[in-house]
Amino acid sequence: MILPPYISEWLSSYPTLFLLCVICGFPVPFPEDIIVMTVGTLVARGELEFGPTALVCGSAMFIRDLNAFLFAKTFSHWLVERPRVRAMLGERNIERWSHIFEKRGGAGVFFVRFAVGTRVKLLFIAAALGVPTRTFVIADILGMVIVTPLLLWLGASFGEPLINGIVHAIRISGPFVTLAIVVAVALVYRAWKRAATARPS
Repeated sequence: MILPPYISEWLSSYPTLFLLCVICGFPVPFPEDIIVMTVGTLVARGELEFGPTALVCGSAMFIRDLNAFLFAKTFSHWLVERPRVRAMLGERNIERWSHIFEKRGGAGVFFVRFAVGTRVKLLFIAAALGVPTRTFVIADILGMVIVTPLLLWLGASFGEPLINGIVHAIRISGPFVTLAIVVAVALVYRAWKRAATARPS
């Protein structure tokens, strides 16, 4: 099985690829790692060039990370007090990574870049703990320089069987993915409205 033509066409467009990498993970609950590895298969076929693709994916994921970090930093005073938010982040994650960020600082943010599936949660924790924005930017970019080419290489070298499974899963779970996107956007909007209301004038 190969990617459906319409998906290959979408992912072969740099603007579309940029947009997907910007929104995946936050606010859309779908790992951008899968997108990048999928694009790696297109690089292997010669439909995209490795260098420009790595630049587009890496810069878009950095913007996504920065958006998530700044969102959490802006509303951390409200977020950390909400039991539902703490439950989503996981008390064990909060305790473990709080220690890492307090002790390692930027090195902790660097390692977050390699945490598939929990990256946005950990960025929220880092922001709530007061990791400086400059420290975050430097560490995230350094991690991105390693992770983005690695994901593209994995997709180009071993991605075809993986992508077959992903395509099958998307076909089965399409309605659930759509629902998850709607719920994620609604929750982000609700958090923004509540924080704006609670902020002293």
